[in-house]
Amino acid sequence: MRYEPVFYREYSPSPELAPYVRCYAQWQYNLDEKVCLPGEQTPFGCPYLTVNYRGKVGAEVPPFENKDFTNNHIAGQLLKHYHNYHSGNVGFFGIFFYPTSVHYLFREEMRVFTQKAWDIETMNGASGRRLVDRITSTDSSGEMIDAAEQFLKEKLQNASPKTDEIDQAAFIIRKNPTIALDKVGQHLRISSRSLRRRFKEKVGIGPKYYLRICRFHQALRLSYQYPDADLHDLSFLSGYYDQSHFMKDFGVFTGKTPYDYFKRNNRSPELGGILR
Repeated sequence: MRYEPVFYREYSPSPELAPYVRCYAQWQYNLDEKVCLPGEQTPFGCPYLTVNYRGKVGAEVPPFENKDFTNNHIAGQLLKHYHNYHSGNVGFFGIFFYPTSVHYLFREEMRVFTQKAWDIETMNGASGRRLVDRITSTDSSGEMIDAAEQFLKEKLQNASPKTDEIDQAAFIIRKNPTIALDKVGQHLRISSRSLRRRFKEKVGIGPKYYLRICRFHQALRLSYQYPDADLHDLSFLSGYYDQSHFMKDFGVFTGKTPYDYFKRNNRSPELGGILR
């Protein structure tokens, strides 16, 4: 397979894992290993697992709360953008989950993952080591996907998924980020207090913050579909009440103003199937 200097591709999971996995992804830079490049990530709105299979990546200040940041990690909801740096020949394989999937597959409250990265091998023992070893020993996307599928199907055997109103709430918000939260609660017949508490357990953040992330990604999707759209129209169509909220979220999630992010063409690659 011949790769371009910057390569990013997404792959669909098997039908068995499709309810849990949004997509698999492989991305890499095919430049000289001595080249040092800046990296920047925005909140995805979903938990993810990533393995750094070649090259080097680092950060002067760890982007997550726990200091033992590792390149091969499982992370929950990101609250804000972060910066890192990597070599020009770096490569990653990622698994992007739906918001409540890690709660079911890893049997953990999602609050322990929020803005944190946990080492795959430490959390999963021998199965985690096998996953990392298989991915780091190949450059084939097919073999990486096979390794991920085996790892997750083992998790699925011990999972006890029981979907409820919180899964439905996350789905409704993701599909319709312009909706008001009180309407979500009314539709599902759940109180605002119960929605907030249980949402944090299964998603890792409150529904209001999750809605903010989804509205931000709605703006990104619309910007791809309508590259010449006015920023005011983008904010309105994405469900923002006014320009100040639109600008505030872009500052938190990208570190830039909407103008810098869209009009100056310095946006970073979006990961995790957000354009689906």
